[in-house]
Amino acid sequence: MPIPPVLSHSDHTYLTLTLKPHTSLYTSPELLTTTPLSLSPPTASPSPIHLTYISQIGELADSHIYQVDRPIKSEFERVKDQVMAVLREQEGVVGVKVMGGKKMRVKRGGEL
Repeated sequence: MPIPPVLSHSDHTYLTLTLKPHTSLYTSPELLTTTPLSLSPPTASPSPIHLTYISQIGELADSHIYQVDRPIKSEFERVKDQVMAVLREQEGVVGVKVMGGKKMRVKRGGEL
């Protein structure tokens, strides 16, 4: 089993993309990082959005993690809906989600 990547949720925004089998993105998920995503005005980011390919999610061949390079995490909330829409329109993308940070787990059995 592959070692999970180390992610810094406090510094970066991460997206999980589900890709459609038998497409170029499915066989080469890093292709999505070769050209920046251009958002349309008026609420667009002043600069194009760049993605960095991080890794496949475990053994799931169709699910991958990407890091949003720009804008910085605090500015991403402003353009999040546009970024998600542009990614959903890409050939071979089935689903897009923003990854949440790690959550604290509660130890079970303390209620007895």
